[in-house]
Amino acid sequence: MSNAARKRGVRINENLFDVGVAASEGYGHDMGASVIDIQTKPIIRAKPIDIFKIQPNPTQPRRVVPSQFRGGPLLDQIEAWLDEVETESGRAFPLEALIMGKVELRAREERQATAEELPLLRLADLAASIHQDGLTNPVTVAGSGDSYLIETGERRWVAYHLLNAYIGGDAYRAIPARRVAAVNLWRQASENTARDNLNAIARARQIALLLMDMHGWENFEPIEAFEREQEFYAQVADSKQWRVPYGRAEQLCAACGFENASRIRQYRALLRLTREQWIRADDRDIAEFELRKWLHPRRDTAVTKADSNEKTSTLPAALERFDKHVTKSQFDRLAPGQQQWATDWMKALLERMERWGADE
Repeated sequence: MSNAARKRGVRINENLFDVGVAASEGYGHDMGASVIDIQTKPIIRAKPIDIFKIQPNPTQPRRVVPSQFRGGPLLDQIEAWLDEVETESGRAFPLEALIMGKVELRAREERQATAEELPLLRLADLAASIHQDGLTNPVTVAGSGDSYLIETGERRWVAYHLLNAYIGGDAYRAIPARRVAAVNLWRQASENTARDNLNAIARARQIALLLMDMHGWENFEPIEAFEREQEFYAQVADSKQWRVPYGRAEQLCAACGFENASRIRQYRALLRLTREQWIRADDRDIAEFELRKWLHPRRDTAVTKADSNEKTSTLPAALERFDKHVTKSQFDRLAPGQQQWATDWMKALLERMERWGADE
């Protein structure tokens, strides 16, 4: 430990952030701060808070309980979810046995699980892990007294409710929590990205929240003003009106775990799904690539056959998009059979690029 750190009373081993938290501290603050400055900043100590004094954040991108069951007491939501899972699968779901560690979740069960079962399986497995090994990462909440709002860790909070209900006693009545002055959306995004992958709809929510934060919340209505939660996020669906502010695309990509800005546009486009599509995609964890088909039904590109008697031919639409690689003059010099092969090859290339993240 350096003398400077010792004088400041910083105990490195006890106060280091994990990677996600340390990185997220930079957002919205002095981006010129060194890694050492961020790492040696003392963190807020976690203290137990009654789980019944904590409320989920209605704008949190990740949804723990499927939309159709949200509303009312949390355990009633879980019970309704469990009933639906058992009805759809036609078999009993060993929720209590999973939570208490009497049976273990194996890869085979995950592969065979239905879309409704899988998130419940993973939630029960998280509860079992906490029961066996303890909570290694406290939740983060904003507020004081008898009312707190979750910033990060809603799945852990729900798992504590399951443990409290099925195991009882005082062990799971209170959950270790770090208290902060206000919810930090960039810190929230960093944890969401670092942990279990968000589904496509959750990523669209995450992008919408960060864009609203960039443009200023005074320009948008709160979520309580909307009948449906999708309408709240769709306030920034128009990419021309609500562009990513100049110079901040890299920051937004880093927060969301994207390799380039085209992914921002693709996920933002999901805000235009119909209400039924939005709910179905969220509850069933449908991939963004599949959802693109809902927004833009695939149309076969018309292939223009070259007339061997003519000196010129029309470049197919697929090749027009990539004429910097295959020019019209080059295409015209090909034999008819070669033109067909080139066209088919380019169509296949386009499909692969669309699949792996080409811009819309």
